[in-house]
Amino acid sequence: ASHSREGDAASVTESQDFDRIEREFTDTIFNLCLTVLSNALKTVEECARESPGEDGDLKPSPSGDGGDPSPSRRRAATEPALPRDGDGAPRRFIDDTRTSLGCDVLSSLVRILGQARANPHDAYHSARCLGVLFRGCGEGHRARARRDLDAKRIVAAALEVGCRTHARLEGASREALEALSAASPGDGGGSAVAEESKMDTDGDGDTSQGQETEAMDEDDDRKMPPVGLDTIRSEEEEDDDGDMPSI
Repeated sequence: ASHSREGDAASVTESQDFDRIEREFTDTIFNLCLTVLSNALKTVEECARESPGEDGDLKPSPSGDGGDPSPSRRRAATEPALPRDGDGAPRRFIDDTRTSLGCDVLSSLVRILGQARANPHDAYHSARCLGVLFRGCGEGHRARARRDLDAKRIVAAALEVGCRTHARLEGASREALEALSAASPGDGGGSAVAEESKMDTDGDGDTSQGQETEAMDEDDDRKMPPVGLDTIRSEEEEDDDGDMPSI
């Protein structure tokens, strides 16, 4: 019986060790995936900023074989990276992952960033990804992130954690928060933040308009000429003259 209990205890210990090793391995792979994604998005953004073509495309560099670019360079030259209207690689990346994989990459990254206190390193790479995506995804995705994902509050909380414990997380969260709150140049009238502010002030505008209408009515009343005693007296005299009998 003692050998049986010792064998069971050894099995439990071995199972716990295996679970711990598997969890550490999974966490490491997950962190590496976030690192690769953030580096890739950053590279695309920097390349688009440094060497844009006439329409915001990437220019192919000579490969050395007669000056002809490689197929990958030719493909990069035909795909706009980060045009200002939010129609480039970040927006396509968000839409394609939802279409092909059935997942919302913005929601996943915001959820990872929300665990900044427990996993600041993962949150740092998530904030880097969100900064690039928010800058190039267009106002539609940014408004959805603010409204449906509570991204503004989560990014602000990660920024607070970074200010206390993680300098790189602080910088990446600050950039992501600025990009999330920014207005797109091609929005045609401002961002969703401005729309929300306009909606909040509509009630005040209606009240002031009503007050202005009442003031105009009062001014009209004041401008009406008062009926004086002379006018009343003249009307009475006309009545008397009409009633007198002729001699």
